[in-house]
Amino acid sequence: MMQSSEDRPLLVLLDALEHYYRHMHAKDPAGRGLFEAVERWFASRDASDPLGFEGVCATIGLDAERLRRTLAQRRAEALHIPMPSERKKRCS
Repeated sequence: MMQSSEDRPLLVLLDALEHYYRHMHAKDPAGRGLFEAVERWFASRDASDPLGFEGVCATIGLDAERLRRTLAQRRAEALHIPMPSERKKRCS
């Protein structure tokens, strides 16, 4: 099946999400490196690259900040780390 240029941003995002979740718990250097690379991609604020995270989100119509927060929350849940808002509640 041929992919169109319109599909490319979505495929880039899906590939990044797959790597994020697959390597989230990685202990080996290769897996950690892949996770850190995709984590940097999600954190990038460079909107000039059409295949960068901000560019992909703009093309697809996703809220980049919301997706970042969701990924951080899912990772915190998976690693049993309280989110900053949860830490405040526990200390109050």
